[in-house]
Amino acid sequence: MTTPYAPMPVRKAKANPLLIVLLVVFLLLDAGFGALIVTQVKGRHQADQPAAEADDPADTNQSSYNPGNSTQQSQGQTSLFGPDIDGELNALSDRVNDADQMIQSENYGDASIALEQILNDYGTLAADNNAYDEVNDHVGAAFDSYTTSILEQVRIWEEQSPNVALYQQIEGTLTSSLDFADTLAGNGITVNSDALYSNLSELPGRYREKYILTFNDLRTGDEWSRTTAWQYMQDAASAGLVDKNNPDDPLTLRYSYALAWITQREVTEGIKNGDMTQDDAVSYIISVIQPSDYNPVLMRDLGTYLEACGYSSSADVIKNACFEVWSYMAYTENLYINPADMFIPGKTATNASSTVALNDFWYFNDFGEYSISDTNGVTPEGRQYIREIFSSAIDSI
Repeated sequence: MTTPYAPMPVRKAKANPLLIVLLVVFLLLDAGFGALIVTQVKGRHQADQPAAEADDPADTNQSSYNPGNSTQQSQGQTSLFGPDIDGELNALSDRVNDADQMIQSENYGDASIALEQILNDYGTLAADNNAYDEVNDHVGAAFDSYTTSILEQVRIWEEQSPNVALYQQIEGTLTSSLDFADTLAGNGITVNSDALYSNLSELPGRYREKYILTFNDLRTGDEWSRTTAWQYMQDAASAGLVDKNNPDDPLTLRYSYALAWITQREVTEGIKNGDMTQDDAVSYIISVIQPSDYNPVLMRDLGTYLEACGYSSSADVIKNACFEVWSYMAYTENLYINPADMFIPGKTATNASSTVALNDFWYFNDFGEYSISDTNGVTPEGRQYIREIFSSAIDSI
């Protein structure tokens, strides 16, 4: 009997450990690479979307401030130019108030320095924030205070006796303040400098008047000094205030008068101490007779020195000119100059309203705006007559 076929038992294969490890590593790497691709694709997709869709609306309040872009203002901000400009404007306003307190305390110098710095700071604030309109709305008060501080300093300086150094200080201060205003304007800061400009424009006239009135007080006072008078007039001339081309100008009249008197003193002292001869005196007087406006005092002295030097004919020319001037003043101007002072002994003038010694004849007084006497002086017409008579006499010797 045949034995039926019996199946052979199946053997289980053994797993290879190395193969398993490699398979696991491959699967992990494959999964990571796929995730990377998905992330990149998703990122590209989001970048293609509009910003409003990509960001959470709640994140829009986190945007940073850009001072150069007035459209990027945060919600609730009152200024178009930045969150800090209002605070800075308020701080500058407080500093202006402090400077105003200095002005109230008459500390004008420190106030002007402080206000100049404040105005510069206004300019910096405007430039840094491109906020010229907003700054210009506030800067006017500061410049008004600055103007006040400058003009008050000028007023105090002008209350002092006139001198050329003080005049130049006033002129320089006003000029510098106007230059500063121009600088501010050039930097976009709007200021009104009309008051400063007017004050500077009027300064020469005001100071000329100071010299005129100071001279008048000196000449009419008890302590008339030829040296002091000449010093004032030299100051006025060195400040450019004496118009030597206009002999009838009130200040020029006083300049010429002071020159005549200081010349007389120099000649007298020169002859006395031996530094000058009488011939020197003649030459010196002739050299200054025209700029001294043919003052009769010098013409009288010239006739005296010519006679002492033996120049009789020339002396007679001067004496005759003095007689003509004396007669004109007595009979036309109604002023009686002591005849002996003009080489006219014993002469009288019955219609003269006043009598003065030649040394007291106020030849500079033209009965004009700055007249110091209604009787002692000479009209512009009379002075022109005297100039012509004496000028002709000088030309004849």
